[in-house]
Amino acid sequence: MDLLTHYRALVVSREAMARVCGADSPAALFQRLREAWGLDGVGDDALVAELNRCNREVLDCDADALAGHWFPHRYHAASRSLAWCLPDGPATEPFQDEYIARCRQQLAGHFIQPRTAIAPLLATAPDPLPVPAGLVFHLSRCGSTLVSGCLSMLDDTTVLSEPPPMTEVLLDASLGDAARSRLLQWLVALQSAPFPGRGRVVVKWNAWDLFAWPLIREAFPGVPRLLLFRAPEEILASHARSAGRHMSGDPSLAPLSPVFSPGLADGTVLDQRIRVLLALMEAMARLPEAPDSLALDYAQLDSQALDAICRHFRIALDDAGAVRMQARMAVHSKVPGQAFQPDAEAKRQWFDPGARQAIRQSLAAPYSDLGQRCRPGCSGSSPDPASQPAYDHGLLKPSSHS
Repeated sequence: MDLLTHYRALVVSREAMARVCGADSPAALFQRLREAWGLDGVGDDALVAELNRCNREVLDCDADALAGHWFPHRYHAASRSLAWCLPDGPATEPFQDEYIARCRQQLAGHFIQPRTAIAPLLATAPDPLPVPAGLVFHLSRCGSTLVSGCLSMLDDTTVLSEPPPMTEVLLDASLGDAARSRLLQWLVALQSAPFPGRGRVVVKWNAWDLFAWPLIREAFPGVPRLLLFRAPEEILASHARSAGRHMSGDPSLAPLSPVFSPGLADGTVLDQRIRVLLALMEAMARLPEAPDSLALDYAQLDSQALDAICRHFRIALDDAGAVRMQARMAVHSKVPGQAFQPDAEAKRQWFDPGARQAIRQSLAAPYSDLGQRCRPGCSGSSPDPASQPAYDHGLLKPSSHS
C-alpha cells in the first residue's frame, strides 16, 4: 500500500482537508480517509502506519501550495524541509512554541503532519515581498513578551513571537546568507498567510538572534526596530531562577557567536552569563539608531510606551485595542491567566554584594550606553549611573511587569 500520492493531494487541497477536519473522532477521520482513498477493508493500525510514513516524507509539492491553510512550524536543516501544522486561529500565546502546541492538539493535525522541501522557495521570491511592520529585539527578560502579547490583542496585527523555524534558519550556516535571507522572507509570508486581515506582522526575535542582525537586515531592510533592555542585575537574577537557552551553555548557538563556544565556558556560571549578556548588549549597541530604532528600558514599559511602540510600527491603535492591551498589561506576561506581581526589587537584591560588584564592573558602562538611546517622549527617564547608584531606577516610573 503506497498512499503518498493520495496524501500529497490531500494536504494541498483546502476542500479535502476541510472534509477531513470535520471528523469528530479518530474513527470518523479514518473512515473519511478510507472513503476518499478507496481503502475499504484497511484497518486503522495499517492506515496510521501509512500516515506516519507519509509524514516523514519530504513532499515534492511547492510549499506555497500549503500557504494559508497550513502553518510552517519547524525547519529541519538535515533534510532542508519545513514541517507544517494546521493553524488554530491567530496566536495569543506568549511564545510561538505554545501556539504550535495548541495547533497540534487538533484531531486531524495529530495524524497528518506534512513536510515540504525548501528548494522551490529558494528559487523564487515571495510576491509581493512581505514587509513586517516591526521587529522586536531584546536582551531577554526585558518585557518583550509583554509587548508582543499586547500587540497580539490588536485585530489587524499578527505577532510571530520567537518563531522556532526562523531561529533554526539563522543557525543553518550551510545555507549561505542569501538563502537564509530569502527563507526568512518566505517564513514571514507563510506564517502570516493563515490570518487574513491581520496584515501588520511583528516579529519578536529570540535574544540570541541579535547576533544575526546583518542577515536579518538583509532580509528586512528599513523595517522599524524596537530595542528592549534592562538593568543587568535584574536580567541575570531572572536567569538564575530559570535559565534561558542562551544562558544555559547551549553549544548549538555557537554558529551565531563565539561567546557560546564550549571553550569559553571557563569560570563560574555567573561569569559565563555576564559574558553572554555583555556580548548581547554590544550586539544591540551596533544596531542603527533612530529613526528606525526605538530603544526602551524595561522600567519604561507602560501604556504610554505601548502607544509609542504602535506609532513606531505604524500600527493603528483604536480605543477597543487600547483597552485590550491595557487588560493584557494587568496579567503576567508569560502566564496570561495569572495576575502580575512586581518583583524587580527582589531581582535587584538577588545577588550577594560580591556578585553585584562583578556584574556592575562588567556591565554598567554598556547598560548606560544603551540608556542614552532612549527616545524622548516615552515615560520615565533613562538610567544615569553617574548621577545615582548603579542600576538604581529611582528616576524611572516603576515597571509593572517582569
